[in-house]
Amino acid sequence: MAAANAQVCLAQTAFFPSVTLSANANYRASGLSDLISAPHLFWSLGPSLALTAFDGGARRAAVDGAQAALEQAAAAYRQTVLTAMQEVEDNLVLAAALRRQAQLLEESLVEAWRALELTLNQYRAGTVSYLNVVAAQTTALSVERTRLDARNRQLSATNQLLKNLAGDWR
Repeated sequence: MAAANAQVCLAQTAFFPSVTLSANANYRASGLSDLISAPHLFWSLGPSLALTAFDGGARRAAVDGAQAALEQAAAAYRQTVLTAMQEVEDNLVLAAALRRQAQLLEESLVEAWRALELTLNQYRAGTVSYLNVVAAQTTALSVERTRLDARNRQLSATNQLLKNLAGDWR
């Protein structure tokens, strides 16, 4: 945006006259012997002023084009900021939801291990078959796998959030 703004200012300077300061020195002689004599030395020093009287609207068009480029750069900047804020908000919500899911799965895992322990005690007492123990183990391991997957997604969402924030987040 700063570069586009500078281009607008540069285009607006075309409306002002151009002032130059120059110096000139020349020799004019018809022969080689006249080359060092003073009357053959010509010089000039002074400012010159130039202003374009009619350009067919080229300067106005250049300013309008530069202002359009500035507006386009501002719109692109606003869109980038809005997209970044949306990504941060989405990842904050996702991280919170995954944290809650991980907590629920942790509680579920504790209950699955408790159920496995009860089933093992029932098997040792002879009231259930070993098939019930295997089913309880399968359930406990499945819940643990789901909890680890949720934890992995939570860490990935937190990592993406840190990336979107472009730095360290404490």
